[in-house]
Amino acid sequence: MPQLPQLQRLHCSGSSGVPSAVWRCSQLTRLVCEGASLPAAAPAAGALGSLQALALLHCPCGPGREALPVVLCPALSGLTRLKISQPVAGVGVQAALPAAISHLSSLRLLHLERVPLGKPGLTALSHLPPSLTSLFLPVCQLPSLAPGRYLRGLRDGWLPPRLGLQDWECVQDRLIFLRNLQHLCLAVDTRDEDDDLEALLDVINERSEVVAWADTDCEFLLELAYDSEEDWPEFQDS
Repeated sequence: MPQLPQLQRLHCSGSSGVPSAVWRCSQLTRLVCEGASLPAAAPAAGALGSLQALALLHCPCGPGREALPVVLCPALSGLTRLKISQPVAGVGVQAALPAAISHLSSLRLLHLERVPLGKPGLTALSHLPPSLTSLFLPVCQLPSLAPGRYLRGLRDGWLPPRLGLQDWECVQDRLIFLRNLQHLCLAVDTRDEDDDLEALLDVINERSEVVAWADTDCEFLLELAYDSEEDWPEFQDS
């Protein structure tokens, strides 16, 4: 790795882990880790200043069972896109989102799949910057959307079921905080009646400027958010 100072894109897969020398690739802009553990040591200050996109797909949990290593967060102030996908429910140990994610002060797109979001995770989300424009949480344990400045610029949202959006009045309450929302995709819950969900989506589309639909057809939303990542398809794969 030290012999590749101009390396800009890297895809690491397998159980051997990501070499610690990756943190010395100062020109690295996009990193995909698939099933590979990240180095335990923290990157040197400014070492990842060029990193803009990071995908952690089915990677082992960190020492504190965090989905994103806490020691890595302070080095990601320039990161604009982050995807974390954990294994399917019941397979392996699910990691939680660390509060240190609030260090990601330039983040525009956050895509989490099967990442439990308890109270610490919700607190961390509420401290994300207003630069966030796309928030995808399709298969996450999320009881609510906490108010916060991260909602100010949110344009695209893919939200999990059981989020307090059962009727139009609840949606109106959320739209007060989501003033710039343009596209809303609601994940389908098998416990919900299809007719009720369709009726709610019809009301949203009729009474607001938000375009809403069920997640059985969310390719359009993904294409909008990943418009500049067409040559980096790993970010769209689960």
